[in-house]
Parts: sequence; structure tokens; C-alpha cells
Amino acid sequence: MIAELARDPAAVAHPALGLSGDQARAGVPESSTVSPHSDTWSPDGTETGGTMEVTVTGPDGEEKLYLAVAVLHEGEWKILSTIEMTPENA
Repeated sequence: MIAELARDPAAVAHPALGLSGDQARAGVPESSTVSPHSDTWSPDGTETGGTMEVTVTGPDGEEKLYLAVAVLHEGEWKILSTIEMTPENA
């Protein structure tokens, strides 16, 4: 599911965010790659959410590390939020 962010970020975003396709695409530019780090999955204890680290490589080759907050919504995992990981908050 998280790797699909590069293909169609609006489809993976939680509907409560109310993002248009253009707004979602602004967060994950065309030609980006998204690499989930499945070994960092941390469930929230309710079996309906959790967090995972994700690397987004932009079209220019710049890599950024994010913490993705995922929730189960109507049987599908959706991204509710992302937080860029920096040396200050990692």
C-alpha cells in the first residue's frame, strides 16, 4: 500500500484529509519512488493503525525519510499523515 504512493497518492490518502489529486501529488511528485521500511512497522495496539518509516526519492534523486501514519479504513490501509524525519526529531 505505501509503495503505491508514487503511483497514485490520492488513492492512498485517507479520505478525511479531503485532498485533491493535485494536492496529494504535491507531496509525492511524479517520477518519485517510495520505499517502505517494513521492519519499522509499529502497530498502535488496536490492529487498525500504526506507523512505518518510508523513504521518498524525488525525481531529482534527493531522498527524504518520513514516518507514515497508516490507518485501516473500510478494509483498506490509508495514509493519514506523514512526518519528515530529521536529525532533530528522529
